[in-house]
Amino acid sequence: MSLQIEQMETENRELELTVQVEESRVQDAERKVAKRLARDLRIPGFRPGKAPFHIVQRWVGREALRSQAIDSITQDIYTEALEQSEAVPYAPGALTDIDLEPLVLHITVPLPPEVDLGDYRQVRVDPPEVEVTDEQVNDAMEAIQEQHALLEPADRPAAGGDAIIANLKAVRDEEVLLDREGAELLLDPETLYPDTPFVDNVVGMSAGEEKTFEITFPADPEEDKDDESESRPVTFSVAVQEVKARYVPPLNDGLAKEEGFETLLELRMDVRRRLTEATQRRADAEHADEVFERIREGATVAYPPAAVELETDRIVGEMEQRAKQQGWALEDYLSIQGQTLEALREDLRSAAEERLEKKHTTIALLHVEQLTTGDDELEQRIDERLAKMGDDLDEETSGRMRELYASEQGRMLMFNDVLTEKFTERLRAIGRGEAPDLPEPSDEEE
Repeated sequence: MSLQIEQMETENRELELTVQVEESRVQDAERKVAKRLARDLRIPGFRPGKAPFHIVQRWVGREALRSQAIDSITQDIYTEALEQSEAVPYAPGALTDIDLEPLVLHITVPLPPEVDLGDYRQVRVDPPEVEVTDEQVNDAMEAIQEQHALLEPADRPAAGGDAIIANLKAVRDEEVLLDREGAELLLDPETLYPDTPFVDNVVGMSAGEEKTFEITFPADPEEDKDDESESRPVTFSVAVQEVKARYVPPLNDGLAKEEGFETLLELRMDVRRRLTEATQRRADAEHADEVFERIREGATVAYPPAAVELETDRIVGEMEQRAKQQGWALEDYLSIQGQTLEALREDLRSAAEERLEKKHTTIALLHVEQLTTGDDELEQRIDERLAKMGDDLDEETSGRMRELYASEQGRMLMFNDVLTEKFTERLRAIGRGEAPDLPEPSDEEE
């Protein structure tokens, strides 16, 4: 049974449908509803289910019966209207108005977001220059030294650079801020309560000694200047149990051998290589991000209001999951913050819009640039992953890892990895003006 449909697309990617339904269909629905109601009604002079239509109509009321009949067929009409109009909804449609006689439904259908990329291939962004300085290499070498540092018991007062095992308590205005037993503290003024005399107060203490001292912490410039909590002194109580001297091995061939190299020069060259590769990866990612942002700035993304609500739902769902992992319910977190769910959703709206635009700009670019990943590439990536695990990977473990990578979830992760790499490289190629020519679309694609 066909419907009379008028449709109009709005500027914000919504399809407004005006759907007129034949009266005979409404009347059929009224008779079905009346027959169902008659089985439960106790109408004088008629056995249950035997009262004729006009009697049930009079008993229930004409408008009430028609309203129930319309409710019973609205979902079917909505489904048929989508099929007949060939609309592809992005989210469930909404019945915005209804005319009862004749029956006319006014329906708003959210449509999928639409992206106009503009002349995106003209975007140019120079790639950043990558340089690893001797200072960075020196810092990395010192970090390796620190990883091999040893702590040895010392029968003497603590000195700067030592570590101590101590009971530590901190109190401010009778409020216990910290109370730890057997805490290991590295006496480094740059990491242990920096910009305070804490380390100076502890240096010189021996095992078995206790000391109490006050420190007034500097105010946080980003905090409210009227809040004087930072300016109130904190009383520390330190009871040293043990002093440990910290031995950092020298940078020599011996340390290099600990790292798997024959000489210190080989270790230093490897450190520089790894730093260069890591720096290059970060620079490539930053370059691709900048190209993408430039493309997004020049693109036009149209989407329905329902799309923002759906994206907000996803963000809230992610927040709920994180809160659950930390042993919280989102409602409890909001209560502590003094915020309602409605206020939170409103605060998240701009973030949802940005995520929505980024996601659909990415989808549009992947489609236009014809980027995808085939089974051969996934198999190659699995082989590469297994090869990186080393030659000592036994056959049984290798087989289990291959099964894991070949599973549906594993292949999806591989697919995303490969596609992300292709997308990053294509963005960088666009920014350099070196993107390959795209093949002409086939008739089917057009």
